[in-house]
Amino acid sequence: SWNRLPAAGGSSTRGGGSRGRGGFSSATASAISGRALALVVCATCGFGSGRGSQQPAMSTLVPEAETVAGVSADAATAHVEEDAAVAVARRTLPSGLEVLVAQEMPEFEVAAELRATAFYEDLEERQALPFPPRFVATFRREFAQRERRALKERTAQPSGPSRRCLCLMSRLPDLGLVGCLDVSVRTGPCASQVNGVCVSEGEQYVYIDNVAVDSAARRRGSASAML
Repeated sequence: SWNRLPAAGGSSTRGGGSRGRGGFSSATASAISGRALALVVCATCGFGSGRGSQQPAMSTLVPEAETVAGVSADAATAHVEEDAAVAVARRTLPSGLEVLVAQEMPEFEVAAELRATAFYEDLEERQALPFPPRFVATFRREFAQRERRALKERTAQPSGPSRRCLCLMSRLPDLGLVGCLDVSVRTGPCASQVNGVCVSEGEQYVYIDNVAVDSAARRRGSASAML
């Protein structure tokens, strides 16, 4: 369940839903950051509780990343690392469930709608809306619009403590895009404790947040596959 979600572009969420199991292999961590990462933070929510988006999902294909001519050596290195991360993240399970990296606006739109719907549905169920229920549709629409723009920006360039951010999505053959999460490589210090320890100055770690799965696709492995 989604108990908290910051404004678009914010940091972590905290939820009371099922915690995803598993983590990054050394190959995955190296592909994301270019070297092994010391810590993995997981703040997941939205799956396993029966809550979430009721919106129909749409399927799109993720194009191959294009090579930009004339970029600096640093930018070229980052581009290669990002391609490696996208390649590691993209997979298809025997069940037909696919994991991909959102790179185009149609995918960002689905992810933003999933998060906005899950957030306000949770507030309604807990009777914690800070405004009359008749305004939910308006606030949800505005939330999705802000999150869509923020997703495009923070996956395109460093933002705040994040060196790089990828938006992973899951797709089912019969439902299309049904799940999403953000995974970012961040640099310490981190004010809060991570896995029981504080992140020191200059130390890199992986942070996972904004996890949501469509309620029609729950308990089919989407969140676990993305994690």
